[in-house]
Amino acid sequence: MPVGGRGVNKLSVVIVTLGLLPQPARAEALPNLSGRWAQVQVTTSVVEVPFKGPSEAKVVSLALLDMEQEEEELQIVETVCGIESDGPTRVIRTEYPPRFAQALSGRARRARLRWQGGRLRYIEPRSYRSSGVRLEDPEQDALPDGPSDPRVLDEDGDGHPGLTVRVAGWVNGEVYLVQRGWSELEGVVRGSGQIEGQVAWNSEQRVLEASSAMLESTPASRPHPASNKHFFRMARVPSKATCAELLTKATGLFGI
Repeated sequence: MPVGGRGVNKLSVVIVTLGLLPQPARAEALPNLSGRWAQVQVTTSVVEVPFKGPSEAKVVSLALLDMEQEEEELQIVETVCGIESDGPTRVIRTEYPPRFAQALSGRARRARLRWQGGRLRYIEPRSYRSSGVRLEDPEQDALPDGPSDPRVLDEDGDGHPGLTVRVAGWVNGEVYLVQRGWSELEGVVRGSGQIEGQVAWNSEQRVLEASSAMLESTPASRPHPASNKHFFRMARVPSKATCAELLTKATGLFGI
């Protein structure tokens, strides 16, 4: 996921930092957040790497969000533009193909606005997601043990079960897996063009098959215990902003 680029373009000029909004006397004083937003989420795991021990692995996800607001309630449709992983070691890399991001797109989310302590809070309650598999209860159902499970989907349409992740480094190949997890976001609305805050999350994945026997097992991992390792930032962008523009200008938008 390229995140380079300098200067200011039509995406970055729409970010307006107005400071914290004063608490209004009436509910209708809420800012109108309807429209298209760009979002970055950064999460960090602690991975138990064989022969090395605990190591950090950071995942950066970029998405476009189309939001509709009715009073304090927000309905959101997400388009995932790209995902990049950094770690857990320099000798092995995890790569997420474009089809992986496309398969995660279209998810409906919801959020609400609430005044608290003179700040306008942005709150996305906990939501669950399953990927590469159809689970009736994403919170409780066990993940499949193999590709023959009828719940397994070829969700990225590449002819392999589940979702495909590429691995490069001291071993190269593809892993076909299923995932499920949850996330919840809480932050502060800054003006009418920026939102930022923290992400709480957890996830589980199961390898169904791999192109190499060395990739059939994945090391244990868990969310990093430091809360500042998990955050999100949002910026209002033009209604016709595209994923290609976001991938090019993410650094200017978010400083990542």
